[in-house]
Amino acid sequence: MSIRLAVARHSGLSEDEVATVQRRGESGLDARTDVALRLADRFLSRPADIDDELRAEVFGHFTPAEVVELLCDIAKWSTQKAHVTLRVDDDLSRDGEPIFFDFDDDGEVAWMAPELR
Repeated sequence: MSIRLAVARHSGLSEDEVATVQRRGESGLDARTDVALRLADRFLSRPADIDDELRAEVFGHFTPAEVVELLCDIAKWSTQKAHVTLRVDDDLSRDGEPIFFDFDDDGEVAWMAPELR
């Protein structure tokens, strides 16, 4: 992962937390977060494998409106998947350090200067 959303970083997301998500099977994440991440994995990689068991877990932790919002967010943030798969995505890091971005009041991407990270 070469990009970190500045909002998450400014909200306190640490590299240790990123590593926890990446190895979540052994990380001890809370059940709600774990089921949301498993839903995201299946939705993006094997949507046909979203079975009744996962559905029950999802709806055990989220309201129908939250599930819709979650799936819309997953779809929105996964648009780069094709670029990554084809290896035509831009490297958005400098000297191995990720470049952060945020959104301005108009919803436009605002790149963060290193001193603001």
